[in-house]
Amino acid sequence: DLEADADWYLNNLNTVFNNDPEVREFVLKPYFTYIWFSPGA
Repeated sequence: DLEADADWYLNNLNTVFNNDPEVREFVLKPYFTYIWFSPGA
């Protein structure tokens, strides 16, 4: 679910940023969309 996904992104940001830009963009776009546009954020 979205909350679990957000927790995963937060817990794995260091790994994500060590990956190539395409992977980083793929992961961070939905993460920040969730943070900025979810109700109660």
